[in-house]
Amino acid sequence: MAEAGLGDDAADVTQRTGRLTRFIDRNGDGDFTDPGETERWFEHFASYNAMNVYATGRDEVSGPSDITVHGDGRVFLSVDVTIDEFGNIFVVEMAADYAELFGRGADLGDPNAPPRHGGYLRFGGKVTVYPQDGSPHRVLQGGLDTPTNITLADDGSLYVSTGRGTPARPIPGPDGPTVIVGRVFRITGF
Repeated sequence: MAEAGLGDDAADVTQRTGRLTRFIDRNGDGDFTDPGETERWFEHFASYNAMNVYATGRDEVSGPSDITVHGDGRVFLSVDVTIDEFGNIFVVEMAADYAELFGRGADLGDPNAPPRHGGYLRFGGKVTVYPQDGSPHRVLQGGLDTPTNITLADDGSLYVSTGRGTPARPIPGPDGPTVIVGRVFRITGF
């Protein structure tokens, strides 16, 4: 389980409270309080856009939402992950970097507001494949607007949802101002 934590902007990494913990109910009693049932993998984990007070009127993200532990021991933390029948790992990265946050009371539904990224850079998301055979990873699709979900279809194609945030909110686009539009992209031929 990934816990977003606080202190992402802390200069001292020990002030970051995000954690990554593996819980295993080894004896089947329905809890994780017995010896050996809680394995702390990482402490002082950086989070992104994590907030300890919700209902702020801002787009809210609370840290990594998908964790995959590959058979070879690699750990993937991302917005979403899927693995095909051959063991290839497909990872969604929502954004390339942070951006300015909205202030409290910002009207996210104002169609006349200036275009703003809102916490993370728009159109910096990507889908990457990590081949099972250990060969170098490849970016299958870049320049996506905040992709958040990935699904592997029976025919081997990938479907990726994009456009996280308040629909029609003005945002900076790769070719000038645009608005948030939710879309699903199909990726094939990889």
